[in-house]
Amino acid sequence: MKKLDIVLIAVLILIAFAAIRSLFSFRMVLQIAAGTMVICLFLYKQIKPHKHALFTGNRKWFSYIERFYDWVFGIVSVSPMRLGPNLSIDLSAIIVLIILVILLLF
Repeated sequence: MKKLDIVLIAVLILIAFAAIRSLFSFRMVLQIAAGTMVICLFLYKQIKPHKHALFTGNRKWFSYIERFYDWVFGIVSVSPMRLGPNLSIDLSAIIVLIILVILLLF
């Protein structure tokens, strides 16, 4: 493992330990996780069409995010809403975004 990966894991363990100590901290960690997932969802939607152009290290991180969101979108599978002959909106991404925003406001 790289030193950066070890540092990130250590920071996550410290945050998890602090979250266990009180309910307020758990709420804060939940909000941080939901905010991070909103940012990752935005990046996922922007990068997915161009994932073949990513560097190898970035492709590894993107594959983790892609597997997670493909799993989430599989659970929330809703057919796209057609707006025109060649135009549609992915409603499952909007539903996930709404759930994450509600978690942020919780």
